[in-house]
Amino acid sequence: MSSPYLLYTACFHQKQYVDIVVNMLKSFYDVNPNANIDFMVYTNTDYRAQIESQMDGRPVKFFEKNFVKTMNQSRISKVDIFDYPEIAQYEKIVYIDADTIFLRDPTPLFEAIVEDVVYASGEGNVLYEGNYWGRSLFLKNDANCADQEGISVSCLGFKNLPEIKKMFSKIKQAFYLDMYQNKLLFYDQPFFNVFLINNQMVNKNDYKRLIQSRPTPEDAAKRGLVAVHFAGCPGHAQIKLDLFAEFKSKYVHPSTEDAITIAFVEDTRGIEDTRGIQERQLVEEPQLVEEPQLVEEPQLVEEPQLVEEPQLVDEPLTEGSKADTINEADLLAFIRSTNPSYVFDESTKRRNLFAASISSFDICFIGGDTAIPAAIAINNNPSVQVSIIESVEPSCVLATHRINARTEITGHELVIAEKRKYDTIVIDERANLEKAILIAMRIAKPGTTIIMNGIEDPVVNATWTKYVQMLEMEPNYDIKYKDSATQSVRVIR
Repeated sequence: MSSPYLLYTACFHQKQYVDIVVNMLKSFYDVNPNANIDFMVYTNTDYRAQIESQMDGRPVKFFEKNFVKTMNQSRISKVDIFDYPEIAQYEKIVYIDADTIFLRDPTPLFEAIVEDVVYASGEGNVLYEGNYWGRSLFLKNDANCADQEGISVSCLGFKNLPEIKKMFSKIKQAFYLDMYQNKLLFYDQPFFNVFLINNQMVNKNDYKRLIQSRPTPEDAAKRGLVAVHFAGCPGHAQIKLDLFAEFKSKYVHPSTEDAITIAFVEDTRGIEDTRGIQERQLVEEPQLVEEPQLVEEPQLVEEPQLVEEPQLVDEPLTEGSKADTINEADLLAFIRSTNPSYVFDESTKRRNLFAASISSFDICFIGGDTAIPAAIAINNNPSVQVSIIESVEPSCVLATHRINARTEITGHELVIAEKRKYDTIVIDERANLEKAILIAMRIAKPGTTIIMNGIEDPVVNATWTKYVQMLEMEPNYDIKYKDSATQSVRVIR
């Protein structure tokens, strides 16, 4: 007889994740040798064969769909669980991200599921500027909504109930609607946050004691965690595998007595549960079509192929450019008269700006040093249009001020309101870096090159790296662009 408990994960889009799934499955069987929990992998036929070939006969269930999934479609696959033909035989279900390893028997993940809600680890805050937990969606529904703790969707536990199925259907509908109309920035997590929290259908507390993202091996052992999720670095399978190996080499299993002590301490902390949250005044869920019929995910139209960027030439473009050119020598002399310590990195910045100018129609500079960079851009391409957003603070620029026919100073609110898009964006902000990055995301399009200045600053570098990973921005391998100690160049997918 099959177990009443089903644990499942999804593996689509990237074949490199087959090794990640196999690693997780092996960790599952290492701590659960009696296989008293069924494990199902939602994937395609090719990946199934690759996974089965590495499992040495250990039982794994599979749910197969053989159409091509994009990265975004792969991430929302977790809500397809109620399409699984054998789903009726399970009482409790736990979804878990593939980049996870088990440290002990996962049965507590199922035993924690008592109420008719979804169980998830609380983390972050829903109004955090970075939008990881749905800031834009919460504020869209209620501009005055109160901040509260968000949830991670790396592990979700729930009963096999019609109301959970209905909620997953609504989340999927909203996700696909946004995927077609807008550019998803943080994948599926914001949608789970806004729907589950606004509908008072989530327990944020009980899974905190069982699974966490990227704790130290020592802390994981001390807390007696069931599993560890290795968040970040999406799409980089080898990095994940290296992290797994490093963690396991340092992890020491706690004794049974230690685990019991830890569980007792956690239970006496008086952490607020969902009943307290349910008493709060929460916003109404977005109005969507009732009971949408789930259908096979539509095949998205392929993104248009970007025209290959022109090759670097030895001499800058000059035809027709004299009317609006800027004398760089005079400009530099003026800047140094007011700031004697001013330095411009000729070796990398000039090369990158030259490459950007000859391969772009529209360039936007956000914050910081823009005078010399803007001059380089317009002097090397007689057709390029340059926008300068001097500050991302609430703008006092009510109208665009034109320096010449091809160069303007403007405010980010106006740029966003007019739905402008740019081929190249140069960020040189410090005080409000995350806001500058989010503005850049809103005015970028697929294929836009973003140049980040100031990565020699550890804070800037860490913030930029976080967004590069979350948004899966790709390095610009074209020889026209170059990373350096002060600049990082990435491309929006």
